Amino acid sequence: MAWSGEWRKQQTFLFAELSGRQHSDCSRARLELGFGQKISDRFWIVSQHWSERGNRDGQSDKIQTELVWRRKRSDISLGVREEVGGRFQEQAVFLAVSVGF
Repeated sequence: MAWSGEWRKQQTFLFAELSGRQHSDCSRARLELGFGQKISDRFWIVSQHWSERGNRDGQSDKIQTELVWRRKRSDISLGVREEVGGRFQEQAVFLAVSVGF
Protein backbone atom coordinates (compact mmCIF):
# COMPACT_ATOMS: atom_id res chain seq x y z
CA MET A 1 0.00 0.00 0.00
CA ALA A 2 1.37 3.44 -0.83
CA TRP A 3 0.40 7.09 -1.00
CA SER A 4 2.14 10.07 -2.52
CA GLY A 5 1.04 13.67 -2.65
CA GLU A 6 1.52 16.95 -0.88
CA TRP A 7 1.66 17.33 2.91
CA ARG A 8 2.55 20.61 4.58
CA LYS A 9 3.22 22.05 1.12
CA GLN A 10 5.96 19.48 0.38
CA GLN A 11 6.02 16.42 -1.88
CA THR A 12 5.61 13.42 0.43
CA PHE A 13 5.18 9.65 0.23
CA LEU A 14 4.15 6.90 2.65
CA PHE A 15 4.23 3.15 2.14
CA ALA A 16 3.52 -0.07 3.99
CA GLU A 17 4.42 -3.55 2.84
CA LEU A 18 3.67 -6.91 4.41
CA SER A 19 5.41 -10.03 3.15
CA GLY A 20 6.01 -13.60 4.22
CA ARG A 21 8.24 -16.51 3.40
CA GLN A 22 7.81 -20.21 4.07
CA HIS A 23 10.65 -22.61 3.35
CA SER A 24 10.80 -26.11 4.85
CA ASP A 25 10.62 -25.53 8.62
CA CYS A 26 11.56 -21.83 8.43
CA SER A 27 8.87 -19.17 8.30
CA ARG A 28 9.10 -15.38 8.34
CA ALA A 29 6.71 -12.43 8.27
CA ARG A 30 7.97 -8.92 7.58
CA LEU A 31 6.33 -5.51 7.91
CA GLU A 32 8.00 -2.48 6.35
CA LEU A 33 6.81 1.10 6.83
CA GLY A 34 8.31 4.18 5.19
CA PHE A 35 7.96 7.93 4.92
CA GLY A 36 9.75 10.41 2.68
CA GLN A 37 9.50 14.13 2.19
CA LYS A 38 11.14 16.56 -0.22
CA ILE A 39 12.94 19.23 1.82
CA SER A 40 14.45 21.27 -1.02
CA ASP A 41 14.81 21.23 -4.80
CA ARG A 42 17.02 18.10 -4.89
CA PHE A 43 16.99 16.72 -1.33
CA TRP A 44 14.67 14.26 0.41
CA ILE A 45 14.55 12.84 3.94
CA VAL A 46 13.49 9.19 4.01
CA SER A 47 12.80 7.04 7.10
CA GLN A 48 11.95 3.34 7.18
CA HIS A 49 11.13 0.74 9.81
CA TRP A 50 11.35 -3.04 9.35
CA SER A 51 9.88 -5.57 11.73
CA GLU A 52 10.50 -9.25 11.03
CA ARG A 53 9.12 -12.19 12.98
CA GLY A 54 9.53 -15.90 12.49
CA ASN A 55 10.76 -19.13 13.94
CA ARG A 56 14.46 -20.01 14.31
CA ASP A 57 15.68 -16.74 15.88
CA GLY A 58 13.58 -14.68 13.49
CA GLN A 59 13.07 -11.45 15.42
CA SER A 60 14.43 -8.20 14.10
CA ASP A 61 13.43 -4.53 14.24
CA LYS A 62 15.41 -1.93 12.29
CA ILE A 63 15.09 1.81 11.82
CA GLN A 64 16.80 3.68 8.99
CA THR A 65 16.92 7.41 8.20
CA GLU A 66 18.71 8.92 5.24
CA LEU A 67 19.26 12.14 3.35
CA VAL A 68 18.87 11.57 -0.40
CA TRP A 69 20.42 13.87 -3.01
CA ARG A 70 18.44 13.38 -6.25
CA ARG A 71 20.53 14.05 -9.35
CA LYS A 72 19.71 13.72 -13.06
CA ARG A 73 20.95 10.14 -13.50
CA SER A 74 21.75 9.07 -9.94
CA ASP A 75 20.76 9.36 -6.30
CA ILE A 76 23.28 9.61 -3.48
CA SER A 77 22.15 8.75 0.05
CA LEU A 78 23.84 9.19 3.41
CA GLY A 79 22.10 7.58 6.34
CA VAL A 80 22.09 5.66 9.57
CA ARG A 81 20.54 2.29 10.43
CA GLU A 82 20.06 0.72 13.82
CA GLU A 83 18.70 -2.61 14.90
CA VAL A 84 16.56 -1.79 17.92
CA GLY A 85 15.30 -5.25 18.76
CA GLY A 86 16.05 -8.84 18.10
CA ARG A 87 19.02 -11.10 18.61
CA PHE A 88 21.69 -8.75 17.23
CA GLN A 89 22.55 -5.19 18.14
CA GLU A 90 23.96 -3.27 15.22
CA GLN A 91 24.41 0.32 14.16
CA ALA A 92 25.60 1.48 10.77
CA VAL A 93 26.34 4.62 8.81
CA PHE A 94 26.03 4.12 5.07
CA LEU A 95 26.62 5.82 1.75
CA ALA A 96 24.56 4.50 -1.18
CA VAL A 97 24.62 5.40 -4.86
CA SER A 98 21.91 4.35 -7.31
CA VAL A 99 22.17 4.96 -11.04
CA GLY A 100 19.31 5.04 -13.56
CA PHE A 101 19.76 3.63 -17.03
